Amino acid sequence: MSAPSKAILGYWDCRGLCHASRLVLEYAQAPYEFKPVQSGPAPYFAKKVWLDQKFKVLSDFDFPNLPYYQDESVKLTQSMAILQYLGRKYGLVAESEEAQIHLDLFREQINELFGAISSYVYFPKHIGKGTKPSTEEKNVSREPFLNKCNADIPLLEKKKSKIAGPWLTGDKLTYVDFHLYEALDHVRKLIPGILDNCPHLSKVMDQFERLLFIQDYLRSDRFKPYPLWSERSSIGLKEGDYETDSYAIIKWI
Repeated sequence: MSAPSKAILGYWDCRGLCHASRLVLEYAQAPYEFKPVQSGPAPYFAKKVWLDQKFKVLSDFDFPNLPYYQDESVKLTQSMAILQYLGRKYGLVAESEEAQIHLDLFREQINELFGAISSYVYFPKHIGKGTKPSTEEKNVSREPFLNKCNADIPLLEKKKSKIAGPWLTGDKLTYVDFHLYEALDHVRKLIPGILDNCPHLSKVMDQFERLLFIQDYLRSDRFKPYPLWSERSSIGLKEGDYETDSYAIIKWI
């Protein structure tokens, strides 16, 4: 791939691990093109089409994979490498050692949350068979996801309550605020009401959505709230497709 006139961001046609980087590009008003990668046809939605061509399409990338990002200076894969690069490029980074410590802690905790979300929405034994999990299977998968959220969301709320200022590291907006917004938006779509008892996190979410260019993007037809993950997932493809159950939304200790 030759150097593009505007940045290119490629990923499955969903939010997944890519959308936080897209939010940064929108906020920075950076010229870019999102190139959705298509899965195979239903009901299998196989990766084969992409796997057969990725080493050709990304032949000059070090580690061909999705998501991928290219601008006039770099060719990157790995979602966090892309997000951190964009954070540095557009000044969305910590400005002190104390702020950097907060940023590092939040980033890694949010990464764990994304891992829990992915484990919840994908059912490996059904992928490749063209089948979908039963309600019982979804509820079994939901239990560890709820347990993880029950544990982590209060800790994130408590940590944010100790930090003065509107953002995770204080007064400075950083790429980790974009990372947090994306993770918590997934969670609150999958567990409605999860942030009701989290005033500090809710405030971060509200003020993030009011950022000038973010607000414009979220109201535009460029933004698709769903699917959260690729077509091979079984939950989060559309609003309300999770199965409710008897587990508590959140438990405060």
